[in-house]
Amino acid sequence: DGNLVKRSEWSTSNNSKAVGVAVLSGNCKFVIAPTQYSYKFKWSKNGHRYAVPGVTTTTSNSTAKKDYKGVSNSSAIVSKYGAGTDYAAGWCQNFSFKNGKKGYLGSCGEWQEAYNNKAEIDACMSLIGGTAIATYDYHWTSTQYDSGSAWKLTWSDGGVGNDPKGNDNRVRAFAAL
Repeated sequence: DGNLVKRSEWSTSNNSKAVGVAVLSGNCKFVIAPTQYSYKFKWSKNGHRYAVPGVTTTTSNSTAKKDYKGVSNSSAIVSKYGAGTDYAAGWCQNFSFKNGKKGYLGSCGEWQEAYNNKAEIDACMSLIGGTAIATYDYHWTSTQYDSGSAWKLTWSDGGVGNDPKGNDNRVRAFAAL
């Protein structure tokens, strides 16, 4: 119904209405989808190694963790590679949240903000009957490292690194608030 509810006020009888878990910080505001697709995706369509214009691109770990432009990064990626569900940002933009919002591929900074609140997100995801964020795999971010690689984050320890765009990693759709 468009309302944000704190964990302490949530009733599991509302689980069928849960849109996801919200992350609200001074840097960004978004919702993490309650489920993730079990399949892994390449960052770019067919693993192409292009520097996508309009996407935050940095080889600096600290700069990547301050990129909160997931929505615009994702739009630029989809603009470059076209519609489709066979690559990370395309799949996320085709994900529909229960409230009708379109998904996007979270940036490295947004994933970092989520990880900074990992315990709360894990608890809330469980409370709403969502699927736990996979701890055993990396998740793509929409932040580019260079023309051939992009940033990824692991939920187990918050580690970030770069990976070739043609490799397969997990994705989880975010929605803007």
